[in-house]
Amino acid sequence: MVKRYVEIREAIMTVSAVEELVPRGATHRRIQALLTKLEELGSVCVKLQAEKRTLGDVRLLFDACVAKYPAMAQHLLSGASIVHSPLFESAVAKLINDVPLAAREQKAVASFVVTPPPQQPVDESVDFDHLDPASGEEATALGSQQRDLPSAAPQHPSNQQPL
Repeated sequence: MVKRYVEIREAIMTVSAVEELVPRGATHRRIQALLTKLEELGSVCVKLQAEKRTLGDVRLLFDACVAKYPAMAQHLLSGASIVHSPLFESAVAKLINDVPLAAREQKAVASFVVTPPPQQPVDESVDFDHLDPASGEEATALGSQQRDLPSAAPQHPSNQQPL
């Protein structure tokens, strides 16, 4: 709406019925400055919608907005009232950006830590001959299982016999 006003202001000034309602001088300059700020914040909104955006990226964008527009601090800082767990958010942002965590942050994400399964030793003397259908019992057993698969598969309704 503001952008549209700025675009058509000159044309509006030619209509005598509304000419006196159009903002003048300083008010118009403030509206133009507001439009510039809205366009900057609009670009942040577009960046937030990127598919590969991480929580760390979002935190950096919000911090940049707060640096430029301090009035937004109560809404965008990591301690804002809308943030459910500031420690958790801080910990995740630091993990994504490979920054060391404080003890309280480690505790906040401790329930999400996944321990990798133990590595099983690899037997270097594996013999793959048993996979050759012409050489052994396992291949024969596998072959018979493969032959039985079509009979075990569910029948398509068009292939069933009428009752």
